[in-house]
Amino acid sequence: MIRNDYRHALILLRSSVKGMSGHVRLERRTLNGSMRFSVSGAGTSDNLRALLMRKGKNGWTGVQMGALRVDNRGQAGLTWTFDPRNIEGAALEDYPVVAVVQLKNGQAEPALSGFVNGSTDVDWSQAMSAACAM
Repeated sequence: MIRNDYRHALILLRSSVKGMSGHVRLERRTLNGSMRFSVSGAGTSDNLRALLMRKGKNGWTGVQMGALRVDNRGQAGLTWTFDPRNIEGAALEDYPVVAVVQLKNGQAEPALSGFVNGSTDVDWSQAMSAACAM
């Protein structure tokens, strides 16, 4: 990217859980970036975690961005800041999938997922099983 380039995107998240929906607002500059998660329809007892996923030589791996905070109205959110040139050794462009998993009784289940850089070919069963394993 050129020094003052700026990218702004709205990533719509597809739901795997009935009644839950959301989006991610991505802002990227050369040296810093942020992702703001907004999820509606979450229960106050839901334990939601955000992940950034990429496919490597040994299958899908990811970066845990953190837990979404849920308020009493069913709205959940998280703001994550990062260096887009180096997210655990890879650039932001190398991560095609963003996901939200829901932890229930010690088990993780996929709740929401979306594309970071536009539509791409993804084996969702492998990607979501790797997300749940994290």
